[in-house]
Amino acid sequence: MAAEINPNLELLFWTALFAPAATPKLVLTKIAALIDEAISSEAIAKAWVASGMQAYPKASCTPEAGDLLFHEEIRRWSTLVRDNSIKAD
Repeated sequence: MAAEINPNLELLFWTALFAPAATPKLVLTKIAALIDEAISSEAIAKAWVASGMQAYPKASCTPEAGDLLFHEEIRRWSTLVRDNSIKAD
């Protein structure tokens, strides 16, 4: 279906962990560091490769980069839905 709407459409798979808006930056930084440590393990890397996935570059795995990606995805998909008059059944 995506190719019928736009043959150049790129579908990204990403996962994010969200926290309440008032979460202190220090807490977010600590959580991000722990996640980075976990996904940097060789076992995780091998499992992802075996599944056809790869991790985003480390610079893209900060809370700020995640926020930017999230808002860009909202803008991108909102535009696609609106421009193609896509409606939920």
